[in-house]
Amino acid sequence: MRITLLTSILKKDLENDYIIKNYPMIENGFIVNIKNNTTNIQEIKLFSEDLPEGVSVNTMDDKYHFELLKLAALENLFIGNSLTTNSDEEVQIEIVNDGKVENILLNERYQGPTIIIDGRTSYIKVVCPAKGEFYIRLLTLPSEMI
Repeated sequence: MRITLLTSILKKDLENDYIIKNYPMIENGFIVNIKNNTTNIQEIKLFSEDLPEGVSVNTMDDKYHFELLKLAALENLFIGNSLTTNSDEEVQIEIVNDGKVENILLNERYQGPTIIIDGRTSYIKVVCPAKGEFYIRLLTLPSEMI
């Protein structure tokens, strides 16, 4: 009961720093489900700017939505060196780190230099196909696995 009440409070009060600093889900990486309910291709900046209408970005358990994740990035940064997806088609990705841009076509897994998401100038831009749904995961792999 207490966890349900706490989760409810956290969802309602996005401006409270306590949410970002003390909730265990917000660590270095993330896994989010991206869903485009429109008939148009949409560009999504994880986690910067606003979402286009008809697009949702949530954690896999639906507890955290785009706005809360954006606040988390502003406070703690998301950092990793690997991106993965379950999309059947290649996903167009643009990794932007303080103005430096790297374009990739994500097909299952991408491993590279450090990826940082700060909620401002460093983000991942994802091109989501019309009526598309897939996940994106950012994590840090040990150097011996790369």
